[in-house]
Amino acid sequence: MKISVMEWRQASRNLLRNKRRSLVTGLAIMAGFCGLTLFGGYVARVERYCMVNTVYMNHMGHIQVHLKDGIDRYFSKPARYLIDPENIQALVDILGTRDDVEFFSPYLMANGLIQFESDSFAFQGKGITKEADRFNREHKNVQDWNPELLTNVNGAYLSDSYEQNPVMVTYKLSNFLKNKRNVNLQGLTVENGFNALDATITTRYSTGFELTEDTSIITLLPVFQELMATDGVTYMGIYLKNDLKARSVSGELNELFKENDLPLQAIPFFDERIGLFYTGSMNFLYAITSFFFLLVSIVVILSVANAISMNIVERIKELGTMRAIGYTPEKLAKLVAAESFVLALISTVVGFFVSQVIAMGVNSANIRFSPPGIAGEMQFILTPWPALCVFFAIPLILFATITAYLVTRKKLKGEVAYLLSETTT
Repeated sequence: MKISVMEWRQASRNLLRNKRRSLVTGLAIMAGFCGLTLFGGYVARVERYCMVNTVYMNHMGHIQVHLKDGIDRYFSKPARYLIDPENIQALVDILGTRDDVEFFSPYLMANGLIQFESDSFAFQGKGITKEADRFNREHKNVQDWNPELLTNVNGAYLSDSYEQNPVMVTYKLSNFLKNKRNVNLQGLTVENGFNALDATITTRYSTGFELTEDTSIITLLPVFQELMATDGVTYMGIYLKNDLKARSVSGELNELFKENDLPLQAIPFFDERIGLFYTGSMNFLYAITSFFFLLVSIVVILSVANAISMNIVERIKELGTMRAIGYTPEKLAKLVAAESFVLALISTVVGFFVSQVIAMGVNSANIRFSPPGIAGEMQFILTPWPALCVFFAIPLILFATITAYLVTRKKLKGEVAYLLSETTT
């Protein structure tokens, strides 16, 4: 739909001919756009929180590499689904050559009992390296999006501890243990033998997820390897420079494993078997956002259709005269569509600045709230990024333009004599 510069100027002037109607229609578009961008900013904030918490604070990584089928069967047959040192080295050789990988580290998961005197409680723990502990808590994404979890830590981090068997436990689990430091870890070896070792609670922390607050512990990798009597690991956690590439990189790694005949499987963090809370929360929010976007789009379409219909009623003789001197319904529809395009563009630009001001006000207010499934409080933050605003603005502008074009073309298909009459329907 090609429109000349002269027609764009004419469309812009026509908007000023009925300032009140243009203002009302523009406000409807702007209000809907602001609502979308602010709600989208909230969804973006929650997504970043859940992603950072899943990937970094809970040491999942953007991609996990397990022994094939190990993610589903590891806890039932740990000896069968541990990654042995030979496969670990082969994986290290592959990852060391990739520019999209920022960091990788081995992890060992274990279940068992943590005991103090006569009290014992079940735990699900993870053995990590000191390098992984330092990398995750010092990462920029963690500093930007989850500072609450860093400040809500009491004690020395594993990478800073000088205890022989240091353990980090959640606040709930620490309360169960009456805040004692010296405990005993008990569990089964990979050959189903019983084993136990003494450990020292050096740190209390929060996982960020209510579901895991009463059972989670973190210790150093050699501690769990000694407890389980193994030199293998459960998975290799891979951290990417760009989290948006998790799907493509995991697919490429699976192809490499197949080519090199390695019994390994790469799984991205948004897979339900890894990031169940992340996937469930974000699918719910995406569904709400889609529904909200549909409602706003309908409001914009109806507002534009109503404004154009009223505009045609008021300008029917003018439009009829233009038809009489040679303008086709197609060309007039393009002209009115250009008016709607200019109006929608101005409305979204103004809406962008309004949403930024609102977001700054909300963020500076430091509003605290406790979302479902999140342990403790988090700050209510709106992040209407420019890219997010453009994502919502483009379809709204298109809807307004196409609606104006179709409505005008339909109403101006009548005879010229009919359009030149004093009234129309």
